[in-house]
Amino acid sequence: MANTNPSSEARKLENSAFHRLLGKKLKAARVKAGLSQEETARLVGINRAYLSQLECGKRSVSLILACRLAQVLEFSLDSLMEKGEGENDL
Repeated sequence: MANTNPSSEARKLENSAFHRLLGKKLKAARVKAGLSQEETARLVGINRAYLSQLECGKRSVSLILACRLAQVLEFSLDSLMEKGEGENDL
């Protein structure tokens, strides 16, 4: 019987692609709001380097942080999950 579960490597690639897409959407929302990384990081209570890693898709975002980002950048959390790659999708 064939294994129907995706391999560990396939899941890592899917997660990586998801994090990159999420990062693009976060950056688009930040730019649309007219905020720098430094300003955004200060408003949500994280450091700028961490925000940069989120925007590059190198880190995953917690639900609590996603809520704070959504509030500061004025977008809905469900818009992060929709397909699309830019500010028009938020």
